[in-house]
Amino acid sequence: MKFLLLGKGKSIKYIKKYILSNNDEVVHAVFKHEYKKKYLIANEKLLEIKDIDYAIKSPGISETNQLYLRLSRKIKFISEIDLLSLYNVKTKGIVVTGSNGKTTFVSMLKFLFNKLNIKSLLCGNSFEPITKYYKKFNKVDYLIIEQSSFQLHDLKMYTPYISIILNLQENHLDMSYSLNSYYNNKMNIYKYQNKDNYFIYDCSNKLIDLKHCNSKS
Repeated sequence: MKFLLLGKGKSIKYIKKYILSNNDEVVHAVFKHEYKKKYLIANEKLLEIKDIDYAIKSPGISETNQLYLRLSRKIKFISEIDLLSLYNVKTKGIVVTGSNGKTTFVSMLKFLFNKLNIKSLLCGNSFEPITKYYKKFNKVDYLIIEQSSFQLHDLKMYTPYISIILNLQENHLDMSYSLNSYYNNKMNIYKYQNKDNYFIYDCSNKLIDLKHCNSKS
């Protein structure tokens, strides 16, 4: 497979390392203020690159970024977490999102697992990037993954064993088209789940649309 990586930062650094470890090809482009000779400059010339299978943008790049929007019309953007599906990682994922309380919740879950001697990795969003731990994926029972709305925006295939939406409130509107887009990003967390998976949420929250679920769930 051939990947286009857009932007810099810690997440992209480990995503690139993970992809290369699987003997796949990476084309890495950054914006002018990030530019060094080892990268391409992020502009519309990227559309001329042939045989790009997937693209991944840095979570810090807004979904309203004009270059990202132009590229995404022709190139399939996915999220970091989708790499777990592409590379057939079998470890069960517990993926948590919400407008508030994510970090506290996943930290408590990790503490509980430790007490029960359940092997787990805590990663994503407020913690280290998921792909930093790729060598440990198959050595634990669960991946506990915290995800923000912009990390879930491009999710295209990953199926968490358990997905959790803690709450939904107005937040991060500077990174989203609208409040509705922000909520839809959050709901991507369970979009590809099926009858063998679990979705945990507050059933009194009328913002959560279960029509967003896979029809097989």
